[in-house]
Amino acid sequence: MLCPLCENHDVHFSAEDKNKRYKHCNVCDLVFVEEDFLPDQTEEKLRYDEHQNTIEDEGYVAFLSRIIQPLQSHLNENAIGLDFGSGPNPVLAKILKDKGYYVEIYDPYFAPDLKVLDRKYDFITATEVVEHMHQPAGDLKRMFDLLKKAGVLALMTKLRTPDINFTTWHYKNDLTHVSFYSPKTMQWIGNQFHRKVEIILPDLIFFI
Repeated sequence: MLCPLCENHDVHFSAEDKNKRYKHCNVCDLVFVEEDFLPDQTEEKLRYDEHQNTIEDEGYVAFLSRIIQPLQSHLNENAIGLDFGSGPNPVLAKILKDKGYYVEIYDPYFAPDLKVLDRKYDFITATEVVEHMHQPAGDLKRMFDLLKKAGVLALMTKLRTPDINFTTWHYKNDLTHVSFYSPKTMQWIGNQFHRKVEIILPDLIFFI
């Protein structure tokens, strides 16, 4: 079996629960769900349809807004962005638009217009997205390819850290969470795509 991120064979069994089996890559430090246990598109869509986060949800807006100030420090006022994996309610795109930025959205289920993937962006946001990726190697390459040379990729995902007991970690229990990154994984990604890595918060990572 190949690691879905670094495509290396140096992987081994990591953990198992009632729904999934997980492997760990010794090269990029990704923990991922074995292929036979990945959800299909119908299962994913049903789960995503349950997401009811809206702009009226103050808690959710506050959760997403943590990305705004550190992102703005890297942007000029005319920056054009893409919210990749925007979900059924593109709340972050709305927040950024209210700040004066032009923002496109893309989501394979809810906003599948491929035309927005034909241009380059000053910034790309992907909040609570990369943990859903079955093939992060290809998906991350696509995002980096969409960035301008001085662009910023801002990811939001909970990182696996040494203080976390993976077997009891609640974050893995979502059916659609299948790829789990550590700070070491993020550094591997940065090295691969020649980008500096900034871990802004425990679940907020910038590539610049």
